[in-house]
Amino acid sequence: MTNNDKKIIESTEWITADELAQRWSVTARTVHNWRKRGIISKFALSLPGQGWRFDAQAIENFFRSRHEADLNKPSEKDEN
Repeated sequence: MTNNDKKIIESTEWITADELAQRWSVTARTVHNWRKRGIISKFALSLPGQGWRFDAQAIENFFRSRHEADLNKPSEKDEN
C-alpha cells in the first residue's frame, strides 16, 4: 500500500453497515447483500477484528449518479 493510499483511507469517512443502513433506510443485511452482489463492493473495506466499513461519500455519489442516469433515461412512453 502506498503512502497516497494510506492518506486516502485515513481521510475517508468509513461507516459500519448499520450506519449505512440507517442513512439509506434499509437493513444492515441489505447493505451486506449489496456488497456481496458487487453493487457497493468497491466502496467497502474489511478491517481485521472490526468487520466491514463502507465509504459513505463514495456510496452517496454512486447512488446519486445512478439515480440521475435513471432520471435522464427516456421512458418507453417517450419513445412511442
